[in-house]
Amino acid sequence: MAKKTINQKVDQLSSSTRKRIRARIARGESISSICGALGQEYAVVARFCWREGILPWQGAKRYITLRVNRLKQARRQTDREQLAREIQEQVDYIYYAAKELTLQKEKAKKSLEISH
Repeated sequence: MAKKTINQKVDQLSSSTRKRIRARIARGESISSICGALGQEYAVVARFCWREGILPWQGAKRYITLRVNRLKQARRQTDREQLAREIQEQVDYIYYAAKELTLQKEKAKKSLEISH
């Protein structure tokens, strides 16, 4: 029997596992901690995140840093513009993820106040 590829393993993730990965990424958890909690391989979770266009915040920071470093060396205007767009996408991602996390935190805080 042939060994399954990472893409095949990602394709076989259950919808509940997919939802849990998305939720944990939205809370700012790292891929490593998600793997430990859900019993998944790092490469599978990372590939799923890449396909979904979601990154843990640490991943977004690294992505931005790499793009900024490449931006310094880019000679053509079109290359610089493309890198700037990619950086802006990740900055927007971090902003909206932080905003969503703040809203979730406020909801949790209010529900705790109500229950006490």
